Amino acid sequence: MPIYANKNHDNYTVLSNKDVLRNKSLTYRARGLLGYMLSCQEGWKFTVESIANMAPEEGKASVRAAIKELKQKGHLKVEKVMETCSDGKVRPQTVYSVYETSRGIDFTKVK
Repeated sequence: MPIYANKNHDNYTVLSNKDVLRNKSLTYRARGLLGYMLSCQEGWKFTVESIANMAPEEGKASVRAAIKELKQKGHLKVEKVMETCSDGKVRPQTVYSVYETSRGIDFTKVK
């Protein structure tokens, strides 16, 4: 499940104070996850389990709640796509598009 973030650098990430760090419409949990996702390299493989394993005090339910919030606030778009694998088989993939600035769309309501 690759992530496609809008920008990052090898050793640091530049985040907007207004759109991420001081965004009062997002909980601290969602801000933290958004910052983490934006810091990952494009194509990074993301799963709820991998995030929960990195922060065991949060757990899967907490990660899912933050994902839902980011989708509702327009910072995270999740798409199901069919991808042809190296063995020639077509398999479903989940693609996460992460946006530092909200797209103003509730992605939970977009099909």
